Amino acid sequence: LTMNTGAVLRFEFDDRREVRRSETSIFRQVSPGLVLLLIGETDADGLPTATRTLVTATYPPEQELSRDGQIIGMDITLQEGHVGETLMLGDASITLQDAQLITDQPDLPADS
Repeated sequence: LTMNTGAVLRFEFDDRREVRRSETSIFRQVSPGLVLLLIGETDADGLPTATRTLVTATYPPEQELSRDGQIIGMDITLQEGHVGETLMLGDASITLQDAQLITDQPDLPADS
C-alpha cells in the first residue's frame, strides 16, 4: 500500500473467507492490519448476496525500522541516545524521556 506521503506499507495475506452481510465485528481492529470486504456482490437474480468475501492481512511491525535505524519509507535515520539526551529526527529535535528493556516477549527476534 503506497500512502499519499510516498511511504510504502507492506501487508502479509492472513485469511480469505465468506462472512454474513450483517457481520460487523470484522471491522473491529485490535492489531495492525488490513481488512478488504467485497460489498457489491449480487446473486443470479441481481439481489445482494447473503455473504461477502473478506480478505485480511497483517502488518508486520518489524518493517517500521530497518537494521541500520533507517525508518522505512522516509529519509530519516534514528540516533541512539540516553534518557534526557536530545536527539535529532530529521529537522526536529526530540528529548528521550524513558527507555525500557523488554526481554519476555516471545515474538521478539533473537537479536533484539
